[in-house]
Amino acid sequence: MSKKSGAPQKEQKAETIVTEGPISTRAELEKVEERVVIAPNIVYETIRREGDYELGRSVHALAWSGLAAIGRTHMGLGFGNVLVRAIFAGWLIALMVWLLPGAQSARVSIIIIIIYVIGLGEFSHVIAGSTTVLYLVTMRVASWSFYFKGFFLPGAAGQCDWRPFAGCRARLRPGCWR
Repeated sequence: MSKKSGAPQKEQKAETIVTEGPISTRAELEKVEERVVIAPNIVYETIRREGDYELGRSVHALAWSGLAAIGRTHMGLGFGNVLVRAIFAGWLIALMVWLLPGAQSARVSIIIIIIYVIGLGEFSHVIAGSTTVLYLVTMRVASWSFYFKGFFLPGAAGQCDWRPFAGCRARLRPGCWR
């Protein structure tokens, strides 16, 4: 009933439509098209459509898109952030090299696990990361200046063995690292 006139209000009925997913009304379909409201069925339908679009692309286009997406994870981090990430990546590679001699039959597993952890942690490895960042440079998404100042220099600095340059007296004591 209407508050002012006392007459019953007409209920607005949503027009039903047939789709492949959980979208059942024209209003929901318009929200999917606009990508404005975030409801579970809207999110599902949007992702499903994007997936259908991506699956329609060629394998080569998908591979290049993936390479660019990985390369963009290295952009905008700052010198210190890349340096710290590179230190951890270098440490994990050193750990892998240290574990391999005693691994016997688990060598491949160790390599896969350590490399997976480097990728999962989004660490900046100067060798592996250079491939993706150089791809961005060739596509003119990133500049050479960014590559050297924002990725290569902090990445290389973080993965260097600084012990010979430390100038500490530890090298002179028996039982210390060499």
